[in-house]
Amino acid sequence: MNDTESKLVGAKIKFLRNKMNITIEELAYRTGIDYSYLAKMEKGKVNFTIKKLIQLSKIFDIELKELFNFDNMKDRARCIYEIKELIDKMDDNDLYELHSALMKKYKDKASET
Repeated sequence: MNDTESKLVGAKIKFLRNKMNITIEELAYRTGIDYSYLAKMEKGKVNFTIKKLIQLSKIFDIELKELFNFDNMKDRARCIYEIKELIDKMDDNDLYELHSALMKKYKDKASET
């Protein structure tokens, strides 16, 4: 998982936590994941382990794959705001990598139709 993907998954974790209306401390208690590690996860500053992602998906009562699905986030304006914040903080290499991945995705979708 690259930095951009880590940041998006981190934003999703934070979104789901806020949707449940629980603090990061409460999430740490429920999952057994260290508070400071969770904070770094939400910021996309650590590599995620499958074990930790599974723990989180159980608490959020979602399938693991939903942590990688950004289409169904109900607070769309908040999601867009957080993504813009992430993009503003990216260096040129990360921004180029994200742009390239998006261009490939849309090119692949266009060729399917």
